[in-house]
Parts: sequence; C-alpha cells; structure tokens
Amino acid sequence: MTRTFRAPYAASPAPEEYRPGYEYIERQKVQRAIPSPFVQSISADTVLTGQDDSGWFLVDATAGAITLSLPIASTAPAMTVTVKKTDSSANGVVVSRTGTDLIDGATSTTITTQYGAVVLRSTGAGSWELLTPATAGTITLTGNVTGSGTSSIATTIAAGVVTNAMLAAPISFANGGLTGSAATSATTGTMTVSMTTAIVTITPTGDCTFNASGGVVGQRTTFAITTSGGTSFTLTFGTNFHKTGTLATGFASPRFFAVTFVCVDGTTWWEEARTAVQT
Repeated sequence: MTRTFRAPYAASPAPEEYRPGYEYIERQKVQRAIPSPFVQSISADTVLTGQDDSGWFLVDATAGAITLSLPIASTAPAMTVTVKKTDSSANGVVVSRTGTDLIDGATSTTITTQYGAVVLRSTGAGSWELLTPATAGTITLTGNVTGSGTSSIATTIAAGVVTNAMLAAPISFANGGLTGSAATSATTGTMTVSMTTAIVTITPTGDCTFNASGGVVGQRTTFAITTSGGTSFTLTFGTNFHKTGTLATGFASPRFFAVTFVCVDGTTWWEEARTAVQT
C-alpha cells in the first residue's frame, strides 16, 4: 500500500535551534555583547563614556595634572576601571565623578606618586566603589576621617608611615611605633631609661641598674651595650623589667651585647632575647 502525505505533513525546514552551527552563532553573539577589558595609555584629560571603556588606563602626567572622568554609574553597572600613574612627576592623576555620582562618598580620588593605582567599580546606582586605595603612593584625605570595622581607614594601613600637618613628625608603624636610638642618661649607677626608642645605647663605666619608664603594648626596645674591657661590670635590669638575670660584661676588649625587651602592658618589659657575647 502506498501512503501519500498531504501538505500538513510535508517536509519542512528544521527549527533554527536545531540547525548546524546554531550554538556557535549564539555563543558569538554573547561574546560580542560583553566588552573585553583593554589597556590604554593616556597623557591628556580623558572622559569615559560607558561599558566599552572598561579596562586599564596607564596615565603619564609628566606634562601636567590629568583628569580621568568616569561615566555616570547608572549607565555602566558593574563596570570596573583600573587607573595607574606611570610617571615620576609631582603632577596628580585625578579620577573624577560625572554628574552627582560619588566615589566612596567623595567627588574624586587622586594618585600622586609613580606607580600608584586605584581600582573602581560602578554600583550602577549613583556611586563608584574604590576596591583598592591608591597603592605605592599617597592617600589624600580631606575633612574628618571616621569609621569602624573592616572598612575603617585604620585597617587599610598594614605598614608604612602616616603623616598629618598637626604632627611634628610621621608616625611609623614599624616595630610598634618605636624608631631611632638614644644613649642612656648615665654610664654608671642607677638610672631611669625612657623606653621611647628602638635602640638604647650604653658604654658602661661602672656597675649599672636600669629602671624602665613608659611603653606601649607590643613595642620592642633593644639595649646595645659596648665595653672597652679591662674591668667587668655588672648590668642589672631593675624596676619594670622581667629578665633572665644580670649581665656581666667580662674582661675581654672590646665586647658587644644586645638584650631585647617587649612591652606587655604599657609599663612592664619582658626580656625577649639576649645575644651571646660578640667581639
């Protein structure tokens, strides 16, 4: 028996999604819809216009300060921009908002030192987030700085130096804040040692007793002791010191000793290390 198919059952083209190459075509469409990050070198003021400007900007400000203006955040949701200053001049690289947008609450952020960089991301709703502060450079803050928790400015400074116009000198975070060296007030007898430097030096001329004054928890101070020999002197670490014992300088000439203490409560200093005699 022969069967005849009428029009409703006649062969028809396969649906588009089943045609060879359809998945490849669709993947290509998706790839074209997502802009790829790029690297661009600039040496003049630049205005970014949207998602297509996502990427890295290497900025040469040798000829003068440069401003890079971000697009309006609502037109570029989740857009990420990295800006790096490549030159060694004193000219700043200013990353500025457009319109009424804010950058972590500010209207702009500035990179002032060579190789300083910032990474910013659009929230898509009137603001940009600083994913990193200006690295290898200077963070310039205007007005009062407040905050707590992991977003506080204090937690972003792991090590280095903070300067402020009201400070007579920078605050160093190395060694818990102690820097420099100072000699003891005397070279023999009982004396009070102000524990405000990283190194305390002494060349004793007789038996000595040291009493500690001051301190901040976590700070370390090392006594650097030099003797000329000839006579052995006994050095005693007295009030506010917890120590392994006295130190006898001996008769050889010359001799060097180092005794390190750490402050445990703002007043009391515990001995942490003591070198063998060095010549």
